Amino acid sequence: MNHLHKAKTGEPLFFLNVFFGLSLLFFVISTFWMFLPKTTIFKKGMYFTAAGILLTLIMLFL
Repeated sequence: MNHLHKAKTGEPLFFLNVFFGLSLLFFVISTFWMFLPKTTIFKKGMYFTAAGILLTLIMLFL
């Protein structure tokens, strides 16, 4: 399992990791279009997203 996560640029698994990461990013961003922007669930989701980004930045830089 560690070999999959630590693939270097010269290994063929590197491109699989890049593709998998980009596909995960696409799925995460596409979830914002699941709900209409004027609904309360969308606004609550935006609050959770902002809190998650803020928490991530705090954990990265402290």
